[in-house]
Amino acid sequence: MSEELAEKKIKTTTEQCPSCGSGVSFDAASGQLKCSSCGSIKNFDREQGLEKHDYESGETANNAEWSETTRTFQCKTCGAKVDIKGFDTTIKCPYCESLYVEEVKEWPNLKPDFVVPFKYGFKEIVDIFTKAAKKKFFAPSQFKKNIPSSSVKGYYVSSFMFDAETHSSYVGTVEHVYYTTDSNGNSHRHVQVLPIAGKRDDSFSNEIISSSHFVTDKNLDSITPFSLDDAYRYNENFLRGYNAAHYAKSLDDCYLTFKSNMDKVIRNKISSTYATDRILTLSVDTLYEDKKYTYALFPVYTFEFQYKGKQYLAYVNGQTGKLGRGVPISGLKVFICVLIGLAIVAGIVVGVIMALK
Repeated sequence: MSEELAEKKIKTTTEQCPSCGSGVSFDAASGQLKCSSCGSIKNFDREQGLEKHDYESGETANNAEWSETTRTFQCKTCGAKVDIKGFDTTIKCPYCESLYVEEVKEWPNLKPDFVVPFKYGFKEIVDIFTKAAKKKFFAPSQFKKNIPSSSVKGYYVSSFMFDAETHSSYVGTVEHVYYTTDSNGNSHRHVQVLPIAGKRDDSFSNEIISSSHFVTDKNLDSITPFSLDDAYRYNENFLRGYNAAHYAKSLDDCYLTFKSNMDKVIRNKISSTYATDRILTLSVDTLYEDKKYTYALFPVYTFEFQYKGKQYLAYVNGQTGKLGRGVPISGLKVFICVLIGLAIVAGIVVGVIMALK
């Protein structure tokens, strides 16, 4: 790696309190900047709105080379040299704790279109997490009685949202089962293999795919939805005091994930129209048109804690307070529920057999 690639000087921004000169960070309660020392509020302009782009014209390059570059700047408060590495775009000076955001023009390739700000602050979200964790049915009873203390962090998770109009055609076969009763009152089971074919159109909008290097689609899906009514055009002031990172997965990679997910949705919708039959074969051909994308930053809190010697990382929606994946699960509770489910199914089967006799 060349020295030019290994280290690069960059421009960053920081904000000070107009009253006492201390650092300010985004305050979820007021939706503005707040001084950590005197509590003064510093307003900034916020513009609502979503901007969507034609997918075919999107920049497909990834940010791997940029993430390997050590970006440096001089702290305006203490004068120290500060490094930013990886995909991070926000940093706290390790010497004086001043908060900085890397100027967006320093970010390579695509730039964020909008931000969904945090609605709950750090103190509020701890109470929300504790109450939500105690309501988790499959969580161990001991865990719910004494929620462990956690290391709480707030992240703006980079994601791409996609829209598309789809036109699908399909062919396949189904197993159709029906019953007849003869003159003696005996029931007979018959099986037919029938061909199926058809077409369907679907419309998808605002489908979120994580482009983050640390929050997976499954973890992000577990805390959706996010309300886009509170979406604002990108402004670095929303990021102050929180962790943020540029996208690690390219637009093309995220689109392929989106397409794979929607292909499954379309396939399930087709299968559901033949719910009384068993699908034997199904071939679906889908054309995607009017493809749009937008680059978004969504608010996510993580709670890292230990329970019975094991490390856990739970996810909470920073806008709605919804608790997602990461809470411990009681194997005993799951086992009991499985047994109950099997007993119910067995009872239904026995009832059907008795009715046919």
